[in-house]
Amino acid sequence: MGTLDEIQRLNDGQFHRLGDDLLRRVESRYRRLRTHGLNDRGESIKGQPDSYVGETAATCSVAVCYTVQRSGWWNKAVQDVLEAVAASPMATEVVVVIPHNADRDGPKDKTIDWLSEARVAAGKATLRVIDGREISQLLDTDHQDLRHNHLGIPYSRLSGSSILASCRMASLATIDSIRGSGRYDPERYSHRSADKELYRVWQSAYRYNDSSDRRVAPIRLIALVNDSGVGKTSLVCEFTRTLGAVLPVLLIQARNLMFGTEDGLVAAVIHKIQGFLDPSARVIEEAALSKLLSGSVPLTVVLDGLDEAHNPEAVRKAITCWLSSKLCQVGILIVTSRREFWQTCVDSSWVKWVPNPTPDDRSPVKVADRSQVEKCEPAAGLPLPDRFNEGELEAAWLRAGRTRSELAILPDDAREELRHPFTLRVFLDLQMREGHSPKKVTRAALLERWLNHRLDAESLPSERITRSHFQQSLRMVASRIAETSDCSVSVDELTEVPRFDSSHPPGPVLQRMIEAGILESLPNQTDRIRFAVEAVQDFYRAEADVEDIKSNPAHMAEAFLHLPFTTAYSRLVRIGARLIGEDVRHEFIQRLLEASPIKAAIVVRAHPDCYTAEARARIAGELGTQITDRYRVRAAMAITLLGELNCQEAIDVLGKHLLPPADLHNDLKSLGATAFTKLSYAPAAAFVYRWQWFGTSQGNDSYYFKDLLASIRDATFEFRLALADQSVSQLSNATGTKEHVKAVTVLAYRGDGRLVDHLASRLTQNGLLEHYENHALIALGSDAAGRLFAQSVKAIGDRLAPLPDDHANNDARNKLIRQAHFLNYDVRYLLASAFEPHVQRLIEDANPDISWIAVDLSKRAHAVSLLYPAAVAASKRSDQIELDRGEERSCVSADVWLGWWRQSTDVAIRRKLLRLLPPYPNSEIEKVLVDCLDLPELCASAATRLGEYGAIRSAPRLREILSEAVTTDDQWAKSAAAHALGDLRDGAAVPLLEKLATEHSDEWVGLQAIASLGLIGNSEAETALGRLHQLQKGDGIEDHIFEALLCCGSPTAVAEVIKHASSRLDGSEWLCERLGRLSWMRGWRCGEYYTHIYTAELVDYLKSHCKLGSPEKNWDIGDAFRQIDSPEVRTLLQKWGNRRGSPEDAVVRESDQRRLSDMCYWELRNRGDTSAISYTLDECADDRDDIYVARAALLLQTFPTAAVANQLRSRLNVATTISETLRMLALLGRFGQQADAELAAKFVNYANGLVANVACETMLPLSDPLLVPGRWREM
Repeated sequence: MGTLDEIQRLNDGQFHRLGDDLLRRVESRYRRLRTHGLNDRGESIKGQPDSYVGETAATCSVAVCYTVQRSGWWNKAVQDVLEAVAASPMATEVVVVIPHNADRDGPKDKTIDWLSEARVAAGKATLRVIDGREISQLLDTDHQDLRHNHLGIPYSRLSGSSILASCRMASLATIDSIRGSGRYDPERYSHRSADKELYRVWQSAYRYNDSSDRRVAPIRLIALVNDSGVGKTSLVCEFTRTLGAVLPVLLIQARNLMFGTEDGLVAAVIHKIQGFLDPSARVIEEAALSKLLSGSVPLTVVLDGLDEAHNPEAVRKAITCWLSSKLCQVGILIVTSRREFWQTCVDSSWVKWVPNPTPDDRSPVKVADRSQVEKCEPAAGLPLPDRFNEGELEAAWLRAGRTRSELAILPDDAREELRHPFTLRVFLDLQMREGHSPKKVTRAALLERWLNHRLDAESLPSERITRSHFQQSLRMVASRIAETSDCSVSVDELTEVPRFDSSHPPGPVLQRMIEAGILESLPNQTDRIRFAVEAVQDFYRAEADVEDIKSNPAHMAEAFLHLPFTTAYSRLVRIGARLIGEDVRHEFIQRLLEASPIKAAIVVRAHPDCYTAEARARIAGELGTQITDRYRVRAAMAITLLGELNCQEAIDVLGKHLLPPADLHNDLKSLGATAFTKLSYAPAAAFVYRWQWFGTSQGNDSYYFKDLLASIRDATFEFRLALADQSVSQLSNATGTKEHVKAVTVLAYRGDGRLVDHLASRLTQNGLLEHYENHALIALGSDAAGRLFAQSVKAIGDRLAPLPDDHANNDARNKLIRQAHFLNYDVRYLLASAFEPHVQRLIEDANPDISWIAVDLSKRAHAVSLLYPAAVAASKRSDQIELDRGEERSCVSADVWLGWWRQSTDVAIRRKLLRLLPPYPNSEIEKVLVDCLDLPELCASAATRLGEYGAIRSAPRLREILSEAVTTDDQWAKSAAAHALGDLRDGAAVPLLEKLATEHSDEWVGLQAIASLGLIGNSEAETALGRLHQLQKGDGIEDHIFEALLCCGSPTAVAEVIKHASSRLDGSEWLCERLGRLSWMRGWRCGEYYTHIYTAELVDYLKSHCKLGSPEKNWDIGDAFRQIDSPEVRTLLQKWGNRRGSPEDAVVRESDQRRLSDMCYWELRNRGDTSAISYTLDECADDRDDIYVARAALLLQTFPTAAVANQLRSRLNVATTISETLRMLALLGRFGQQADAELAAKFVNYANGLVANVACETMLPLSDPLLVPGRWREM
């Protein structure tokens, strides 16, 4: 049965859907075709038109009629046309689509001219008839995917559609396999910066592969190289799943390939697309594939896990063969590998095919970023992905169904552990397996439980291989590896492992661990094994320590005494958890106590009750002696450890040294308050209330710290009640007093529901709640708190309503709004799910001020569930509520955004949603944006976003927009398209941009075109700008042309600018102004520079022609180089900076007498130029010592650490005052190296107590960092 027969078997609804899908493809004017004649169940309904192009059926420009009627279909067609014209009087075209052969299946009576009747019925509209014969031809040739989807007919020949379908099918099968292994879960996958970077690099490869410009070798190989467990496999799975929906992307696992022959990879790709073929047929098919893909979209092949092939030589040959194949000419190969394997298989000849890590020369970039990538070898691959940053961890946590508040209460060390993707995966796997969250979020605790599950699954009762066999073997492997420097061990050295088999080493037990992926063989050295994940190795190293302690506790205690605390810490933590129940623990602790009570405390704190009271008392007593030590950093460490040692002995020692009448340094009291809170010591509640800093500050502002919030809410009921009693006694104070602020804040920290009733009475009494009171309600997070917060905001709205929103009332309105306006970062983790419904109702409130306050809170809190309601509210009040595309976009994932997009078809809402696009796009979002280019209301926003995303595939459509004549209604759309093409560096757009700039030079759209020519910056763009200058000579537009020539940056372009400057009397001033406006079209951030601009002659000209004058003019001279960087620029800045203190050093700002040298050193510092280190150290010399250290430490971060340390050493060695010594020592602790600990040690016995304390605080982080408690700073 043929295609035409299958078409004629379709019912009304099925034929309608097929026709709509086909029409949208065959003609660009049908691209926006809207389905009209189908209900929600896909059934045909009466009435015409069945589909249309336009905003409504009544105003549409194209009306489409479908009919599947068998007998007398021609009469039905004429009747449908009549009804369509009546329903759509403005239609200029009527399309009739029928499944029949119009010639062969028409009326038998040849006198019936139904086609003429239909044309008459169409009136002034053009009539087009598409019959079954034409439909079947289109489906059989160019649209086999539609034929397959609607008719179920397989692909009959090689085509773009068949390649896409084959790739998609094969990739989905691979993704399903990976999902089954637990290495990727699309439901829990959270996008991060690595997704954006991979997409960007792929876009660059697409750009080069699609370009006729071969001056730069195309990018054909993208290597993602990083350690195991960071998520390389899940990254490429997500990339394949999203991009593969619209483009041919083929995902293959290296472990499943046979690398026996050089062409193994080529053969595998052809097999996945076309099935098994003999070698001769494969050559023909490769040529056919290459020809078909040439000039269209590239074939992207993703080869995951090269290291799992365990044969670097074979992998090298296969990739080399691929790079010389025909498929490579039309394809992009993405590979993932561990570092070690990649180093053994990479070939130097591949360098020309891999992406250069240097950023786009025409994009301003931070100096530190550029320096980092310039140190990278292209062949080393891209280090993607990496550990989660804080924002990515939060996003992944929320994606997994957890709440922001649950993450917020985790200790800092737990959050740090979960930043490693492998650890987070383990945590979430355990939660799913066990039905609840693990109580201990440490890598050791998580790994133990996770490994127990894994090892139980690998056990073989039939062969009597159990979990204990695996554990014993893994401990031995970890111990052997620890004795070597190779991170691996030979299988022949493992003769003592259970079931060792000398004839087939290492035997069934370890072989099972290798097959399970816990251990692995080394590339090229199959006789050596190692742990696949380093964290698992550390775990079993500690397990081995426990076994050694059991056999010889005295010897092991002695061994740990000789280790630095930082080195021993992680092993001691694990030992503490594993020694419970072992009698030998008492002897081990006694031996350890003799020389290191701190190390003993780390072991005991896991389970203090399991050790004798005598041991606990000795540890606490020894730590107590350090509380009164001369060096406060040691006291701080002792107090911190005692706070973690949950026993009465620790409480007694802390009480003795901290509670009245004891009188320690105030900073130590604050640390002691934290310790008492962790220990839930109720008698110390008054001390905690007095000395704990609860985040209140001048102006009655408040802040809720994550760790303190977690400590208080995790404390015992007795402690929380005692702390609440301290607060309740102060609630009677007047609103706004320090006492009331603190009482309200502490109760909010505690989560005390009584606070709601108190604040409700204050709202009644005062009419409004203060800022800190509203903040406390958010911190409470309960439903009752949310209800009261809504009442409070409405009270503010009532006060705002009679005040016009104008300049005269600006201060009064801002004062009111501030009471519920939160700039604090803490709202991101404070806003609870029970609170959100009340915020949503405020968003939907009719009062625009109330709605604005709630929308702003939602954005600042990154509350994803509230952003869609915010977009709806903004669409109704676009003049009062705006979504500014700020940081809130970082919490929006591609899937969430696409869900919002599908939720509403309202154009006004969609316009606002375009401002909430996620920071990392996928192919579906890109397709949505390209479709939006056809909608006048959305075109400008969509074009801007496509340019920001670097969506190269949108360039042809953007060029189409520019090719159309500019009208009054579409100027913004044309401007946005011109802007985007500049962002995309689209060389093919140069003629269109030139034409646009020529015809509209005095309009915004023309300025955008000129700026984009400068960004594209190739020789054609430079020539076009030259022609524009000739046409616009003397016109006000020429300044913009010269700024674009500077952006081109070539020697000839810069020479043209200098030539023009030389012809002017104010040439140097004019040139400085042009340099200062390089980024005015796209914005600029301090510390980012254009580095492609040829500056030799530019600098020479300014050096010889700049004349100092008024402070304003001098400022413009110093400001000229804030956007460009080069060796010549730095040399000039250094020369002018060296004038400091001389008469030539002109004033640039009268108010504080800042000089030109100041500006030069600011610029050098922003660039990280070491010549500005000395200036930076002197700049804030008049500040108080502690403020000086804080400011200088911040400013010095732009410089290389080693260079800063050199300056600090030099100054410290010649310091003559206490202040200078303090400052240099404190900064050395932040920027010094391990060898600097000896220098700091020379000051430890200094007579001045503060110097000695700072010296000790500097020495310890450099020599043994973990001996300094987190966040402790003497200055």
